[in-house]
Amino acid sequence: PADVYVEVLSQTSPVGDEPIGANRSSAQELVLPDRTFVLARLMLAAWENNMDGAEENTAHLIIAATQTFLKNLITAIITRRKSYSVVGNSFIHDIGEPVPSSWKRNTLSIPLNFY
Repeated sequence: PADVYVEVLSQTSPVGDEPIGANRSSAQELVLPDRTFVLARLMLAAWENNMDGAEENTAHLIIAATQTFLKNLITAIITRRKSYSVVGNSFIHDIGEPVPSSWKRNTLSIPLNFY
């Protein structure tokens, strides 16, 4: 009988010189991992550590945490380099807009008996 796994690995992929069945990470693919990829990695890690398996909800949790982490990382990098405005002490907007003049004031907010 022929070994199908050896036959698949002997073929080359259209991406490069590596075999089609080779294990590629998300960093090599330049995409965020999807649910099936994360679940497969969790199942592999569980099998290597003599555990029963992995839950599908764990994969969803890891994907949500990865997206939130990357969003915060990109926001921190961009706000270090460009100006921005903050609303409500938490919402960052107007990234890259010019800084308004600090000498101009809204006269509606100044009390009438100020002078």
